Amino acid sequence: MRQQLSSDRGSIPAVLLTSIIVAGLVIVLVAAVLVNQRASRFDRSYTTVLQESDEYAQQAAHHLIRGTWDPDRDDPVGQTYQITGATTCPATADGDVCMTATKVSALRWEVESTAAARTEADDVVTRTVSLALVDNPRFFLAAFADTSMQLRGSNAAASFGDGVWDTGNGIVGSNGDIRLNGSSTEVDGVQLHNWDNYPDLNRCEHPGGSNCDDVKAMPDAISPSARFGPRLVVGSTRLATDFVDEKIAECEADAGGILPSYTSSTDGSIITASTMPECVENLTFDTDITVDPLSGPIEVYVRGQLSIANGVRVNCPPVVGCDVDNPLSNPDSTRLQIFSQGGDVTIGNHTQIVAGIYAPRSECSGNPSNAQGQIFGSMICDTIGNNGGWEFHYDDKLEEVGSGVYVTEDYREE
Repeated sequence: MRQQLSSDRGSIPAVLLTSIIVAGLVIVLVAAVLVNQRASRFDRSYTTVLQESDEYAQQAAHHLIRGTWDPDRDDPVGQTYQITGATTCPATADGDVCMTATKVSALRWEVESTAAARTEADDVVTRTVSLALVDNPRFFLAAFADTSMQLRGSNAAASFGDGVWDTGNGIVGSNGDIRLNGSSTEVDGVQLHNWDNYPDLNRCEHPGGSNCDDVKAMPDAISPSARFGPRLVVGSTRLATDFVDEKIAECEADAGGILPSYTSSTDGSIITASTMPECVENLTFDTDITVDPLSGPIEVYVRGQLSIANGVRVNCPPVVGCDVDNPLSNPDSTRLQIFSQGGDVTIGNHTQIVAGIYAPRSECSGNPSNAQGQIFGSMICDTIGNNGGWEFHYDDKLEEVGSGVYVTEDYREE
């Protein structure tokens, strides 16, 4: 008996030690479980509030596109607006939502939404979703032709803005061929779109000149010359035509299917919001005509033909006229925007027109001849062809005239 008891002397300490170890492990395990549960609850709340923030970001974008909050979207660049529907800014307490829009440029807005929520552990987490809404200029080049562009004789493409001439944006482009005839032809740059389907450097031809040299020197050419790009499809966002069809259909319905025509020699030498119909069958400028500065911008939709007679000046500034050599001459093409459903656009000899002409389904050519014409603004057509001497002057203010179709860029989660 004494021998057996002596052999059990270490059992009690061992059991106690084991119990302590097991208890410690249980405590560590319980603590780990509690920590993981807390982290899991936090992560769940962190994820849930992100979904809420994303929802409000999309709502903020909707408010922006529709313009359904108080500030005017024509306000200066750089301002930040708190959008209708926000609870409080900044969002710091449970249930707070802050939605803002910052006007980065005329066609770009930064939208930000922050949502706050309380976790099960009584913490407050916030998540922010940011995105950019971007619109494209409706009139994006001095001249663009969907199918082909052929400028015969001496031509030019330059640009102007705020009384400054030759700002470097006189760029021409096409989904097809561009032929610039004449050794004195000079443009600021050439864009070859539809490059994936038509990768041919010889699409750009300039016999006797150097405007296509930068294109053919790719990839070493310097911007803005020699840009390659995707095809710009008529009917898509960049060359949209549905808004023209819809507007003309609306006018037809209101007028019983019969649209009026407008001729400057009989209908007036000054365009005002009350004298120029919103939609016309044919638009003819056969005498000089100006736009009332108190009525602009004037938008007119043409179902048929746009015709400009020889020697006519359209929307040139009074007194100083359209004169690239006069620093006081500052034409404004945004005041007259013409949208064609597909009829011919014909321009006569020695004309001057200050306008954005948007006719991606139209043939733009002579009336019947069309030498020595000057287009201050932009011309977007299916085909462009002249007899020589056209000068395109891109109006930099057109870079701020959007299509009204915003796309989302730079989506970020924080």
